[in-house]
Amino acid sequence: MITNLPRMPHFYYDYQFATNAAVFDETIVPPPKEIENKAIEFLKSINRYPKELSRGKTNLVYFYYQKDLNIFSAVKEPNQANVVEVDFFREDIDGYPAISPKFPNSHNFVLMVFYSDSYRILRASIKFFEKSEGEVGIYPIKSGNLAWEELNKGEGVVLSNPKNKTKVVIKEMVFAYLDPDFYQSYLQPVYLFIGEENFAAYVPAVLDEYLVD
Repeated sequence: MITNLPRMPHFYYDYQFATNAAVFDETIVPPPKEIENKAIEFLKSINRYPKELSRGKTNLVYFYYQKDLNIFSAVKEPNQANVVEVDFFREDIDGYPAISPKFPNSHNFVLMVFYSDSYRILRASIKFFEKSEGEVGIYPIKSGNLAWEELNKGEGVVLSNPKNKTKVVIKEMVFAYLDPDFYQSYLQPVYLFIGEENFAAYVPAVLDEYLVD
């Protein structure tokens, strides 16, 4: 496990767009690179763009905001959207991905609307803890089979289950590091299980008797 350092204060911004639905009028969706650059520009302007995020991956999530219902619905194609979220992820750790408790999204994000000559930030969040490169603890790791058994016993932590299914077909198991949105002393390795209907859950990879509170 890798030590976390509580250095950068959290940042959260929420524009009260529900009372000003006109912000969704005459929106456009620019090319992906322009969207990403504007999100980075905003984070830099408020000094909330950590180097580790700058070296990590980004992901664009497209939404359609329904004014009458005040809800966001995820859409697959940019031409169906009027809102875009840019998710920022910590760089891979020893070749393994860092995942968020909001998987498959991130707790580090910028939600935006674009117009022909401007843009507006609707929401933004940076909940990030720098990690210490020199403070690493070596702990025994569970086998994948043991992690699978624990998941089937209901001992995993569910990250996403939008259909509230009680039985799910798991399609993929990934070794990863959990990047929490609250302070923990360590970035802990986990087994991530990805299933049908956007189901996702994890099981701590370190043997239980060695887990650090």
